[in-house]
Amino acid sequence: MWTLRPSGVEGEVLIVSESNGLALSAAPHPEMREPDGSPSQRWRLSGTPDGIGYTVQSMGNHLFLTLNEDADTGWQPWFEARHGRIPQQWLFALPYGAPKA
Repeated sequence: MWTLRPSGVEGEVLIVSESNGLALSAAPHPEMREPDGSPSQRWRLSGTPDGIGYTVQSMGNHLFLTLNEDADTGWQPWFEARHGRIPQQWLFALPYGAPKA
């Protein structure tokens, strides 16, 4: 499970693992590091044209998080220029449903 946390920069978030507290970081390949709020750990989420998913853009390299369409075990995400097809569309959900008003 992952949590989107404020990065301190408007419109950008940190993506933090709930299991170990490490933040997703954009090095040559996505990796996990101690949260420091650097551009490589800040992400901008943008809605996809169909309104269902989001693209996830690194503020460190300005590329988009991409995963093989098959999503076979062992595949690692990578970065590409935006193309918006399914491998760059990510879904986000509340873990316990919508908050109660």
